[in-house]
Amino acid sequence: MILLKTLFPDNFTSVFEQLIRNRSNCRLDNATGAMRALLPSQSGYDSRMLRVGVAMYAYATPFIVVVGLVGNGLLLKVFARGAVSNAAATRCYLMALATSDSLVLVTYVLLDWLKRGLPQWPGGWRYNVVDVDGVCQAFLLLSYVFRFLSAWLVVSFTVERYVGVCRPLDAGGGRECPTRVVSGLCVLALLLSLYKPVLSEVRRTAQGDMCTLKVEQQTLVFYLDTVYGVLITGVPFVVIATLNILIGASLYRTRRRHRRATFASGNSAMAFDLNVVLISVSTSFILLNLPYFVVWSLRVRQHLNTVPRPDAFASRERMRGWLYATKTVFYMNYCCNVFLYSLTGAQFRRQMRAVLFGKSHRSPSDVTLTRFSIRHNSDKRSSVL
Repeated sequence: MILLKTLFPDNFTSVFEQLIRNRSNCRLDNATGAMRALLPSQSGYDSRMLRVGVAMYAYATPFIVVVGLVGNGLLLKVFARGAVSNAAATRCYLMALATSDSLVLVTYVLLDWLKRGLPQWPGGWRYNVVDVDGVCQAFLLLSYVFRFLSAWLVVSFTVERYVGVCRPLDAGGGRECPTRVVSGLCVLALLLSLYKPVLSEVRRTAQGDMCTLKVEQQTLVFYLDTVYGVLITGVPFVVIATLNILIGASLYRTRRRHRRATFASGNSAMAFDLNVVLISVSTSFILLNLPYFVVWSLRVRQHLNTVPRPDAFASRERMRGWLYATKTVFYMNYCCNVFLYSLTGAQFRRQMRAVLFGKSHRSPSDVTLTRFSIRHNSDKRSSVL
């Protein structure tokens, strides 16, 4: 033992001595536990990434919730005016998306922050809103349903715009609200989310009652959550990215074909405006979801890796920090649409000013038709004279 202390650092020899003391147990898990308990990577671990991630989550999330609820409320008021788009299908999708995003902010983002983010504030407050049997299962179901809807409404909106741009003969004008599509998505979301409340319970822990999954169903819930995560992130990524490329290529060809045209109708300008809004919304969906999806996938891989590693604890803590940080970025998905519409949609900006300041604005199609009627009537009078 003296030779070992000479050749190796003190912390390593202490680990070795602990393992020798446990030799009578002849169990590998005891040796592994002693190793993990005494390794310097665990005892002296610098958790800066975890602290940064938790602080980012704790202090940015309430701002996201407030901005999202106010912004989505403005979106609903603007879309209800019916002047942003002549297509009822587009307005229905945008209104459904704003409603779903608001409900996600309440049932998922806010409640999760009250549980994990608020205790990080000075005073360490914590409100166990959902840690009651029945309430726990209800809010889990609602949060999973609305998260699924928010993702797949963006997909549906993208498909609707793809048909309108690339296959206009099959579009049918888009004059009717796609009630069947939205209702079908609601039913599908409900069916795919039922497993979560069924496999969850309120369990008493050292910290008090906690809404969590059933212990005997942990493995099943893990795999079902993995499938659910892929359905609301991975699959929409592929569909949206593919359709956006096709839409962008079609718009580019159309723009080149008509770039020398001296006259463009208000309806065509509004349609182009709407397509730009679509591309910005669907692109932001990918950009804001992608970091969290990547870190979440790495966390799943880390969970499946059962081989013990000396730096396993430090790696898990770093991953937790990245998970909190990217989750905060992911939450911005539910509050950013009002800014995207304002930046990319000229017609939306006009209607937003009308909502905020009480002014009446005519749509570009109305202005164009008025000018055309005046010019047509003047030409007709001159020809008669």
